[in-house]
Amino acid sequence: MDYQKKIVLKVEIIHDKCKATAMATVAKITGIKSMETNGEKGTMMVVGEVDVVCVVTELRKAKFMAVVVSVGPEKEEKKPDPPRNPMIPRSRRTPAPAATTTKRHYSGGQKRTVVVGN
Repeated sequence: MDYQKKIVLKVEIIHDKCKATAMATVAKITGIKSMETNGEKGTMMVVGEVDVVCVVTELRKAKFMAVVVSVGPEKEEKKPDPPRNPMIPRSRRTPAPAATTTKRHYSGGQKRTVVVGN
C-alpha cells in the first residue's frame, strides 16, 4: 500500500468493554495510524496503510459484526497560514543610519582624508 486510507466501519458497540475489545483487536494490525470509535452512531474509523479485508476479518474473528460503510483517501487537514505582518507606513519606519563615506584627496603629493556624514 502506498497511501493512507480512511476506513469507516459499522460495528455494534454495546458498552465500554466492547469498545475496548474492538479497539484492541484492530490495534494489533500493522499499518494503523489512528482509530476512533463513536458509540452513539456505532461506527469505528481507522486510518492507515492497512487492508480493509484484514480489519473486517479480525473484527469478525473477535465476534463483532463489522460492515464497511466507506473507504477513501485520508484527507489531510490544511493548517492555516501564519498571519502576515501588516505593512508599516514609511512614516513609522525607523530611519536607516546615515552612510559614512571616506573621500581621499591627493594634491601635491600629500594624502588627506575627509570623512563625510555622521
